[in-house]
Amino acid sequence: MWIDAEPTVVQVGGKAYQLYRLKQLCSVPPFFVITFQDPAEISDPKNQLIIHEQCLIKKFDLMAVRSSASCEDSPQTSFAGMFKTVLGVKPPEIINAIREVLGSIFNKRVADYCEARSIDQNKIRMAVIVQRMINSRVSGVCFTRSQDERGPILIEACFGLGEALVSGKITPDLYIVDRGNFHITKETVGYQRFVLKLSEESMTPFYEELPFHKRNAKKLNNVQIVDVARTSLVIEESLSLEVADVEWAFEKDSLYILQARTFSGFKNDR
Repeated sequence: MWIDAEPTVVQVGGKAYQLYRLKQLCSVPPFFVITFQDPAEISDPKNQLIIHEQCLIKKFDLMAVRSSASCEDSPQTSFAGMFKTVLGVKPPEIINAIREVLGSIFNKRVADYCEARSIDQNKIRMAVIVQRMINSRVSGVCFTRSQDERGPILIEACFGLGEALVSGKITPDLYIVDRGNFHITKETVGYQRFVLKLSEESMTPFYEELPFHKRNAKKLNNVQIVDVARTSLVIEESLSLEVADVEWAFEKDSLYILQARTFSGFKNDR
């Protein structure tokens, strides 16, 4: 087991590799990456102690634990949303959360995806990202092009944690931004009845009804929309992504980039 091994795609997987690159470009929540020769290494008490010490060094009191598989977020296969993510993890829960992420290699969705694309599921290697949990006021995704190279930037936004949007459980706002001058050419405000947020007591995610006056409220102001668009375009150009799929969040008034990948949805692989 290694903590923050050499940041190459082979060592840490596509998602973690992009995070290392992203933190040179924009604000990324602090994180560390754990790589394993064998998933069973998580049961070694010495390794568990090292992980707990790393959380202490980083001063992480609440974490998001995410996958970074060897096959994930590659140009050929995305595996988007198929591996386990555990949110609101406290330090005493970190080992069990890592076990959940490692074990998600063998879930049925991954098995079906591998079978359809002739991928050997047993050869998937999983690194694990441990990241400071962002308590998102507003979050969403940004696609830096639509279906052709002249297409505009598309931004989806929702109140609360972005997992509600990714899972399809809420209707987000949609903002369309011109790639050349960053003018907002269209906006559609989504009706959002529920918000995914963190419990103040247990720090676990839960859905809560929004007050009536916020259900039809616009999620981002124009300055924030342009901020997301500009940052996402920098990511697309700096990381040489044909189309960047960027997950972002505002904690209070600060914009954080959670991850970025090549968007393959236009090729029916999302």
